Amino acid sequence: MSIRNSIIYRDSVSVQLGEVLDAIQFAETRCDSDPALWVSLGEVLGHLCLAWHRRSLGPLQFFNGSDESYERLATSVPNWSGRCRLVPLASPHPAVPPEVNGRDINCDTVRAYLHRARTSANELRDKVDAGQFDKCNMKTLAREFEPILSYLCLAWHLRHLTDAEIASLSTQLLSELEAMLPVWRWNLRLVALEEAEPEGQGASSEAGET
Repeated sequence: MSIRNSIIYRDSVSVQLGEVLDAIQFAETRCDSDPALWVSLGEVLGHLCLAWHRRSLGPLQFFNGSDESYERLATSVPNWSGRCRLVPLASPHPAVPPEVNGRDINCDTVRAYLHRARTSANELRDKVDAGQFDKCNMKTLAREFEPILSYLCLAWHLRHLTDAEIASLSTQLLSELEAMLPVWRWNLRLVALEEAEPEGQGASSEAGET
């Protein structure tokens, strides 16, 4: 199935990316425990999903939607990279031995990856505000969202590793980890780009106007 060009609601996406940035900043202060961190990352992910889905929903369509519709959009994660898969919170991986889960969280590592996610989200918002994605192929826009999610995944999976252990990981192992999306919210679902079209799809000519 081809992925067509689409006109986006620039202001809606920009506002939601602002929520992503605020949520990441808050997450940077929540490194004290696994539960606190996964709740915070779930909030970031929810806003990131909404930023994507709101590109095709005008303000009235979005705010007049039901609570169920809002929750569905916030928990429908587009597979921006095409490689992503949902995994349990404690999913085993050769790069992360089970015994490290008893360690304290390496907050410096978590904050470093969250900072990268925040930088990527901020750069994306600047591009959206500048009108670079007013009309573009979804795959082009997906490539801008993908790194944000990848950094969030790495912040979680590497949270208990030392700097030396992280430095020893191969590029292939890191690539695998960044595509493993933890179930930070119980009702998360991963959807293909072709399926990530919100109800009421079809932006009008006012989309992209400031």
